[in-house]
Amino acid sequence: MIQFHIEYANVLLAYIAFYGCVLFPMWKTRDIRTWHVVVHGFCYAVFLYLALLVFKQFWLMDNIAAFQVFKLLTGLPLLATPFFVFRKRVWQNIFLTSMVFAYNFIPLGIGNYAEEHGLMFAGHPHLAAVIVGAVAMAATMPPLMFLLKKLFETSCPTFSGAIWRIVWLLPVLLCTIIFLGSSYFGSFFSIAHHADIGFVVIRILVYLALLLICCLLHATIRQAAEMEKAKQKAGELAAKTDFYRKMSHDLRTPLTVVSTNIQTAQRRPEEAPALLTHSQDEIMKMAGMISEALQDGDKGVGE
Repeated sequence: MIQFHIEYANVLLAYIAFYGCVLFPMWKTRDIRTWHVVVHGFCYAVFLYLALLVFKQFWLMDNIAAFQVFKLLTGLPLLATPFFVFRKRVWQNIFLTSMVFAYNFIPLGIGNYAEEHGLMFAGHPHLAAVIVGAVAMAATMPPLMFLLKKLFETSCPTFSGAIWRIVWLLPVLLCTIIFLGSSYFGSFFSIAHHADIGFVVIRILVYLALLLICCLLHATIRQAAEMEKAKQKAGELAAKTDFYRKMSHDLRTPLTVVSTNIQTAQRRPEEAPALLTHSQDEIMKMAGMISEALQDGDKGVGE
């Protein structure tokens, strides 16, 4: 039974990383409270426990190939969750899912390295792998979560739509480096793990690369957002300048007519009634222009 709970904790660690690196940054983009995430996580943890009990009844716990298939099948509902909740952010979800796949190999791999070197807790080497992996996750996941949160708080719709279609390939490349650099694919269906220091060094480098990707993306999107704001302000300033120029020109003509009529009426009082009527028409025309300009300004503010 101890072995069962150790394996359960091992699987749960991978899914905790998923919650931290995928659901947490994206949840901040919607009006969903933290307790929703907690309830969802608790229900999934119970589901995972029951599924592992069923798995234990049909397959031996040391059947690594079957255990990997079990983790894949139980992880599919969790992988589908963000695509269901955040339907309009498909490429962002793909990017975050790729990130968590690359990240998952880091703490779990460090735990496996400790187990391979004979570190034991209460006489159980597998327990050592879980504890060391949990400590490594506690040390490495908060900085990554913080950077991902900052990344998704920065928005530039005209730029982000294109960039998310490409950048998800970067964490996929890092996953490939982990597989090739440590021959992890060969040990995926076996119990053996590499005991050389390169096994850990590769994971540390991949972790630093993940942080660097987040920083560079955040800086790029923020710069694009600032350029977009500057472009928008320049457009507004140009529109205001054009508006003032046009109003100045259009209003000057009726004002000149009214001023001329007043001067003429003073010199020739007999023409005053006709000049007054003409001036009134020009004033009404000017009032219509001002009203139309104010309506256009209100529409611009509303947009």
